[in-house]
This record gives sequence, structure tokens and C-alpha cells, in this order.
Amino acid sequence: MFLYFYFYIFPFSLFFHYRFERWQSARHRVEQDIGEALRATARMADGHARRAAPSGVGMAW
Repeated sequence: MFLYFYFYIFPFSLFFHYRFERWQSARHRVEQDIGEALRATARMADGHARRAAPSGVGMAW
């Protein structure tokens, strides 16, 4: 039974663990990119509102 686990199941478990780690890191990079895009959009919207508004008027947040 141990040999069955060692030669058949254990290599696949290593492979799937490696794939899961790769998927997690890719998902983290996508989340970072989305957050950066949202922050850039918020900065652009805030700057446009400050330029379009009268002097001394900013955004509510």
C-alpha cells in the first residue's frame, strides 16, 4: 500500500500542489493589477473633478 502511495499518488500530489501555487500567484498578480487600475481611475477622476470645480471645491471624499 505504501508503494502504491509513494509511486502513484505522491507524485501527482506534488504536481497539483505546484499547479495550485502557480494559480494562486497568478490570481494575486491579477488582483494587484485590478487594484492599481482602480486607484489610477480614482486619481484621474479626482483630478478632473478638482480642475472642473470652482476654486477651493474638492470631492466629497
